[in-house]
Amino acid sequence: MLPLLVLAALQDPQPEDSAVKIFSTVRTPDFNRPWTKNAPFTKGGSGVILEGGLLITNAHVIRYAQRIEIQPSGSADRYEANVAYVSYEDDLALLRPEDPDFFSTFPTVSLSASLPAVGSEVQVVGFPSGGEEISTTAGIVSRFLFRRAGGFKGLAIQTDAPINEGNSGGPVFQDGQVVGIAFQKDKQAKTDNVGYVIPAETVTRFIGDVADGTFDGVHMLPVNWSKCENPAMRAFLRMPKDQKGVILYPNANWTPQNFNVQAMDVLLSIDGHDVDNFGRIDVEGAGMVDWEYQIPWSSTDGAINLTVWRDGKVAEIQASTVVEAPLRIVELEGSYPSYYVYGPVTFIEMSEELVNSMNGNLLHAQLMRNWTGIKEASQPAENEGDHVVVATFFLHSHRIAKGYDSPLLWPVLRSVDGAPIKSLRHLASLLENHDPGTTFFEFANGGVHDLNNPTRRGKQDFAFDHATVLKTREEILEGAGIRRHYSKDLADLVKDE
Repeated sequence: MLPLLVLAALQDPQPEDSAVKIFSTVRTPDFNRPWTKNAPFTKGGSGVILEGGLLITNAHVIRYAQRIEIQPSGSADRYEANVAYVSYEDDLALLRPEDPDFFSTFPTVSLSASLPAVGSEVQVVGFPSGGEEISTTAGIVSRFLFRRAGGFKGLAIQTDAPINEGNSGGPVFQDGQVVGIAFQKDKQAKTDNVGYVIPAETVTRFIGDVADGTFDGVHMLPVNWSKCENPAMRAFLRMPKDQKGVILYPNANWTPQNFNVQAMDVLLSIDGHDVDNFGRIDVEGAGMVDWEYQIPWSSTDGAINLTVWRDGKVAEIQASTVVEAPLRIVELEGSYPSYYVYGPVTFIEMSEELVNSMNGNLLHAQLMRNWTGIKEASQPAENEGDHVVVATFFLHSHRIAKGYDSPLLWPVLRSVDGAPIKSLRHLASLLENHDPGTTFFEFANGGVHDLNNPTRRGKQDFAFDHATVLKTREEILEGAGIRRHYSKDLADLVKDE
């Protein structure tokens, strides 16, 4: 028999009854000890049950979740759930409750087909910290803006309704419909109650993307841009006074083959939407928003129509869009880092999450300015799967590491025995097939290599006797509490001993 509170909600359901509380048991990666994970902790969030058997929340609420439980509003029970689809670019995740009767048991709500008007009132519903019960706060839609923060890149609704820890992923209502999903509080703002909401249209696009059972991703255009309002620059480009637009530059690190955008092209319009000198287009219901907003909406079959000013005249071009640039940095997106242990050294691949793990550490922030890994990772990969490999000591006290310093930052591996290293799989293959004798590891310049003397910068190369590495492997692994010297995805490369 259903709880009385749930029965009452079903008899006269209100929009806020579709909100759920989310409990995520999270274990984040430990990049210094990649064979294990950091200690588990429980993170709270919110979500909403949508029509059509969908339950949505923020991606950051369930990132690295080992277990997810959802507790509907008015229910004393928690229900196990799994992640169905994730878009980290949109900061959205669809959950699938394990109970097959879940969606027929609890009330649902629909997504709004339009953006809320600036100045109109919205209600933020969720389970913020400070209490166990559902919370509803009202606020005004302040404006729309194209926001880039925490991996999110897209249109955001700014509101003065309080959005606090625990509200993330919860519904924002207007006239009984979901107009957005709460996802961020501006902690840097000098004024109170500056929060951001992912609009319902983005949720609809995400749901439409996964309707075929596959998430294709959010399209982007690999360009940088600058304003085009300086009179001297406009004269240099031979632009008429009444012509507006922004200057485009193909991405310095990577662009697709036969990319049609040229340096110093002036973007006049994107898919028929005129661009002003500040890089804005007029979006219905949102007003003037950065032109990049239009890319995922107008990209068709991996291309988008642009009007540009080139060589003193208007040109119509079609430019390629991508969902991921093939750079030498890994995006783990909720997975854990691969690793390979050789002697007392652990090798991993450079990842966005590895860089982000150093945020907030002032010492690391200063040292990263000279870290080769940052520059290396932003370079294009020559072949699919080519990534920057970095090293860290985990047992520098072992006799095999005599005379070597434990690095403060992860040094970038250049080569082994003179062979340039392209990826972790490449490294593992070389070492698994290594002949008896000395193994020489050459590292890049830059970074700090002495944990006890962080002012000493430079490089440090390693040399190990391969036979000694194999002989001491079990001793080192046992001392560090490691079951094997490689991650599971490298098992096919490992030779039987």
